[in-house]
Amino acid sequence: MIKRSDILFIAGVLLLFLPFFMSEELYSFYTHLNHIHGFLMAFIKFAILATLGEVIGLRIKTGKYTQPGFGFLPRAVVWGFLGISITFLMPPDFKVLFAALTVIVLVVILALANMKKLKTQTA
Repeated sequence: MIKRSDILFIAGVLLLFLPFFMSEELYSFYTHLNHIHGFLMAFIKFAILATLGEVIGLRIKTGKYTQPGFGFLPRAVVWGFLGISITFLMPPDFKVLFAALTVIVLVVILALANMKKLKTQTA
């Protein structure tokens, strides 16, 4: 069942990313920044996207987007440095494959988590 917090979360994510789809100038600026400041942008992208992924995982696990001791900022910093490392170590062609595989793995994990949740609810 969708909660009010889910709707607010989805709206927030849409508001964060929608301008990149609506404005060609903003998207061009974003791609330009990726080319000239690759490591900084890797830090920012991983900090935001991976932390969002952890928040979604927390929501699946506990039913809430936050909990005491979760630590958004420390997690974002760690993910940011992992993003720099991945950017440094991967050739550009492999990044596309890595991104596609990551999405596939996340979809499988979410499906398994939902199946496990359904089993526990019916038992």
